[in-house]
Amino acid sequence: MYFQGDVSTLQNHLTAKNSSPQLTLVSHPALTPYQPPDIRRLLPPAFSTAVLSEGFVFVDWDPHKLSESNMNKFVDSSCYILVDSTEPAAKSLSFGGSYMTPRGRSQYRWSDGSMLATGDFSDWADGQPDTIYREKCVEIRPDFNYQWNNYECHRQQNFVCEKECPDLLAYVPFNRSCYLFSNSSRNYEGAEESCFQYDGRLIRVMDNETHQFILKHIMAYIDQTVSFWIGFKENGFNCADHQSGFRPLDNTTLQLARMIEEWTEAMDSGEIVGCVFLDLRKAFDKVWHAGLLSKLRAYGISGSMHNWFSSYLSERRQRVVIQGVASDWKSPLAGVPQGSVLGPTLFILYINDLASSCIQSQPNLFADDTSLSSSHHSIQHVVASLNRDLSSVSTWLSQWKLEANIDKCKAMFITTRAIPRPIPPVTLGGTILQVVTSHKHLGVTLTNTLSWSNHIDIISTKARRSSGLLCALRKNIPKDLLLRLYMTIVRPNLEYADIVWSGLTKRDQRTVESVQYQTTRIISGHFGLPYPSYESLYTELSLPSLQYRRKSHTTVTLYRLLNGRCPPHLQSLLPQTRDTNSRYPLRNSEHLTTPTKIYLWEQLRNKINREDKKASKRHYCVRVEKLKRDNPGKWYQEIKTKLNLQQQDLSIHIPGNETADSSFIANLIN
Repeated sequence: MYFQGDVSTLQNHLTAKNSSPQLTLVSHPALTPYQPPDIRRLLPPAFSTAVLSEGFVFVDWDPHKLSESNMNKFVDSSCYILVDSTEPAAKSLSFGGSYMTPRGRSQYRWSDGSMLATGDFSDWADGQPDTIYREKCVEIRPDFNYQWNNYECHRQQNFVCEKECPDLLAYVPFNRSCYLFSNSSRNYEGAEESCFQYDGRLIRVMDNETHQFILKHIMAYIDQTVSFWIGFKENGFNCADHQSGFRPLDNTTLQLARMIEEWTEAMDSGEIVGCVFLDLRKAFDKVWHAGLLSKLRAYGISGSMHNWFSSYLSERRQRVVIQGVASDWKSPLAGVPQGSVLGPTLFILYINDLASSCIQSQPNLFADDTSLSSSHHSIQHVVASLNRDLSSVSTWLSQWKLEANIDKCKAMFITTRAIPRPIPPVTLGGTILQVVTSHKHLGVTLTNTLSWSNHIDIISTKARRSSGLLCALRKNIPKDLLLRLYMTIVRPNLEYADIVWSGLTKRDQRTVESVQYQTTRIISGHFGLPYPSYESLYTELSLPSLQYRRKSHTTVTLYRLLNGRCPPHLQSLLPQTRDTNSRYPLRNSEHLTTPTKIYLWEQLRNKINREDKKASKRHYCVRVEKLKRDNPGKWYQEIKTKLNLQQQDLSIHIPGNETADSSFIANLIN
């Protein structure tokens, strides 16, 4: 609905249509409503229907003539005020709501008129927006009634439009979603194109930093006031203990460590552990928008912030393009924005109460990777517990419009003793799940005996394939780059979640260590030459062994656990007392999970204490000399590698095809 004319004409028009205007217009000779062609050129039909049909009016103003009091009346009435931020006179005015000037001077007010923040935000382009918000704002309200508008407009003007389209008009937006329009009166060439996306929609000014700022305060609000990781106190457990996805201080490795520790304790007690690994089909794309908004309201997010999320999820369009042929645009009713900052958090908010349907088994969630486990001496009891909770999970999935991929859902029974046959079926939604002896969960291959040989064989094969690339490049790139490539693309395959499977047999230790040994032979130039010892090769490259790194990772994890830098659900891994006489019946004492961490930590602490007592100048000098002798300098190793690879400028000094020894290099350097 577009209007042209003075204020009285507009009021009469609204009265004649029995429509109560949603704003109080202030008559001022300097105000002129936009001409219909001027706005239709910029506004898409969906925006016109959603906003203008409800009585909102766009007005332009001249900062030389419009008083501050009249301006505040427009803002209080939720009127869309178009502000020409390039006018020099604009910097002398301030009003509640969203207001910009070329110098970045801004003020924020709540709807009741109280001041939120004021200051010069011209340095936002170089600073962190959330930090500046924290420093400038004098009040943060729990109802999330933030004035995002100025922040979004200012960020967009600083980073995009200031260079491409300086003559812009910013306005106080509907549903707190900011758009920018070019000034049609100045007819800036290319301005309209710079304000539109390729599909013709107006740019929604929401970059990742805006999302991160919103995410930070949303999670702080939920954690402090809503009891959301609250999780359903009437059921007697906290959902934070079961959800590790996208949570601070948590990751897949820590969740696996807790799961393995719980299963191992059950096995030590002679129990059978039953596990079900669920796979949700396109979980992120099937988040029901209406259901998500209802859950946000249940978590305490309401008012303007709830409207903001509703606007954030609505009016999105998508299409499919195959070989240049595009389908029609459709508006999805489900799914969180992929690749966004808020997407993962919205998903775990949506799936959080899935754990509440599991009463007799232990749920473990990492985003959409879900597993259930139950342990008992009787296999019938284990299966019965799993089936009851799987029935509840199936009902929950149906209620919230999610779907399980039955073909990828597996069941596994972990034990070291024979299971009596036949095994009762494990069912999900009336379908019997396949029982397997091994399954890859969160990147680690688990077996029904918790043996790691299968996992070691898989990661070793994958790492060897990656090291083949280094072998092909060994004569074309320098050693430093080869070593960096190894630590980037090869070694991570050998170390992922190593604190979980660090208790390896001798055979598995040799298997995984041989991969690093073969790769370091390629890097150091010993490929195709006599085999050096492990120690000399690792010393040459200043590279620790994988076993040493596994111990280091285990010790660091225990340090984090002792100092509260791990999620709360890992506190159960620390025993209250340490009984040195107790032994686990199933595992060697050197291969325990939690006791191993404690043992390594005590070793490290005792060693540090002994070194502190012996610290002296003489002792320090001896250690330095030993370090120089056992760890040659970088220049020494570079020359040796070049000689071995026969790729150095001093080619006349190469002694045939033999490996360059230390005495030859020392004589050459001297």
